[in-house]
Amino acid sequence: MQGPMGTTGKTCEILSKRIALSRIERIGDDPRGTVVGWECAPPVKGERYAVYLGKGRILRTSVVEEVRETPESVLIKTANSIYKVQYLPPSHKRRSPKAGS
Repeated sequence: MQGPMGTTGKTCEILSKRIALSRIERIGDDPRGTVVGWECAPPVKGERYAVYLGKGRILRTSVVEEVRETPESVLIKTANSIYKVQYLPPSHKRRSPKAGS
C-alpha cells in the first residue's frame, strides 16, 4: 500500500527531527530562502526529500542525486538545486495547567 507521499511505508506521521532547510547556489554560498519544518525521512539518493511544514503542507525536492554530510549540516544535491539541512533542537512547548484543574 502506498503512503500519502506516494512511496511505500514512508509517511510524515512520525516527525522526529526539526530542521532548517535552505537553498544555496553553490557550496560555500550563503543560504537563500530558509524554511523550518520536520524531516519526514532522511535524504536518500534516488528519492525525493520531503519536509513537513505544518498545516498539511509538505515541501518536496526533486530527486536527490547526492547527499554529503558535514559536522554542522547535511548538503543535498538535486537536479535543480543544492539544499543545506541543519538539524534543530526539538521545540518543547509546555502548556500551563488550566485554572481550577
